[in-house]
Amino acid sequence: FLTAETDEESIKNAFNSGGVDYIRKPIVLQELQARIQNHLNLYIHTNNLEFLIETKTKEIKEYLYIDKITNLKNGFSLQEDIENFKNGTLFILDINNFNIYNKLNGFSYGNKILKTVAHELEKFIDKEDSFFIYKLSVDRFAIICKDYNYSNIDIFCHNIFNHFSNISFEIDTIDNFINFCIGVTQIDEYEKSMLEAEYALEYAKLQSNKIHIIYKKNTKLVQEEYESIASLKQTRLYILEKKIIPFFQPIVDVKTEEIVKYEALARIKDRDKIITPDKFLYNANRLGLICNITRIMIEKSFETFANTDIKFSINLTQKDILDDTLVYFIKQNATQYKINLSNVTFEILENLTLADDDVRIGEMISRLKGKGSQIAIDDFGSENSNFSRLLSLQSDFIKIDGIFIKNCDTQIEKQKIIKAIVDLSKALGIKCVAEFVSSKEIFETIKILGVDYAQGYYFGKPAEILN
Repeated sequence: FLTAETDEESIKNAFNSGGVDYIRKPIVLQELQARIQNHLNLYIHTNNLEFLIETKTKEIKEYLYIDKITNLKNGFSLQEDIENFKNGTLFILDINNFNIYNKLNGFSYGNKILKTVAHELEKFIDKEDSFFIYKLSVDRFAIICKDYNYSNIDIFCHNIFNHFSNISFEIDTIDNFINFCIGVTQIDEYEKSMLEAEYALEYAKLQSNKIHIIYKKNTKLVQEEYESIASLKQTRLYILEKKIIPFFQPIVDVKTEEIVKYEALARIKDRDKIITPDKFLYNANRLGLICNITRIMIEKSFETFANTDIKFSINLTQKDILDDTLVYFIKQNATQYKINLSNVTFEILENLTLADDDVRIGEMISRLKGKGSQIAIDDFGSENSNFSRLLSLQSDFIKIDGIFIKNCDTQIEKQKIIKAIVDLSKALGIKCVAEFVSSKEIFETIKILGVDYAQGYYFGKPAEILN
């Protein structure tokens, strides 16, 4: 604006009215030229900034929404686009055995496979203006179709399968035959649609004769998954509320038939219902809470045998043995409940197969034995058991796998295996325990074969109250 005013209030009011600059009267030509040039420079600079921002925004959007390996739209793009295709069809394609390509030839080779598949999918649907392709994580692709028609879905999936079945992809002089499992669902909300397509895909993988599965609410896999989630939640609640309780099963001396100790076995007590380990241990492993169960069992078993000289055993998993704080926890509870640790045997519940952890396992066992406790190896004779491990694990007892004890009274081959285990154990100074002794006939058989201790329904079922 042009002004002859000189007072600050007038100039302020002019700026408040929308002015961006002013020229004083009388006009000085050099000042006018300088101000015009300054505004031209600002205009050019602003335009340059706007162009730079637009360019960088485009680059960032491409970075966020375009898969770098295949140059297809990615999962973020799918999430935005899917809202525009309500009642359309979502296909999720998973390359069969893709991990083999990575393992055999490396990740860069796997990336070449993904580029090739992306290019071939683009060629396959090039003539279809109602289909859109996306690259998801690892080896998965998604295709959106504007329509949802059962018969068309079957045709489309079989066409994909047949198209790729008839092509050999040569990459770095190696022929590759590629195909997919496909999960299909009708598009709704993004998360719901993705979850349903994933359910269908996982179910398709389980069916050897199926190329694709269309999601239905009554799909068996979906029902199983819902039940599994509910079961996980319930198991977690049981553990956090410490509803794990020990049941005790007697172990007897074969020669005297007297009870010499008890094995503490985990159960869940929910009101009047008793839940056995086969119903909750798998879930506990999935939840990462298996060590919590062990600690509850230690605490409650020590409480049961407080201030007594009764001998008992407790199961430990490999995760427990690799827990550096376990010995401190055991010692703390032994002090609290006045338990002599020489009365406690720790049974290693799982086969210890991680060779890299052998040193740590050996150290932990040495610490347990240093407190006076003994070590038993459970289920000896199963696939990963061997006598060399018995020595490295400083075993005091082995519990012969129940598969050899069941019906051993009538099966000579089982008797030979039991006898071989007993003879070699005695040579190593290790005592043998036979589990699953369910009848007098089996007991008499293992007695003849030289087994030291017996455990099973013949002597007593696991019970909350000591027998």
